[in-house]
Amino acid sequence: MEEDRYIRITLRIPKDLHFKLHWFAEETSKSMNAEIVYRLEQSFKSSPNEQLLSDKAVLSAVIQNQETLIKSLSSLIKTVIESKPVPDSELKEATALIIKALGAVDERTDALLKLVKTDHADST
Repeated sequence: MEEDRYIRITLRIPKDLHFKLHWFAEETSKSMNAEIVYRLEQSFKSSPNEQLLSDKAVLSAVIQNQETLIKSLSSLIKTVIESKPVPDSELKEATALIIKALGAVDERTDALLKLVKTDHADST
């Protein structure tokens, strides 16, 4: 039975570490448990510098993906506005949603950059 391979534990971790694990688990479509197990296994396979480079590569790819999303949204907005008149109420609602989405992208990018700087400072 698969469950026989695992032992359940209770673990207390700092809030910032929980945030990082949760964020990466979402970005890689893993459960928190799978992300924690993966990272623990990786810690036995590579040096800290190699792991930091791997994390930075993932962060770089995510940031690049977010930048592509922003460009796509901007292009879509331009196409919609130029194609036909849009009622002001719909335009205001769509604009508010896009601004909210872009704000979330900005917050996540800022958080990612903070993680990279923190990880870099911790490894030096």
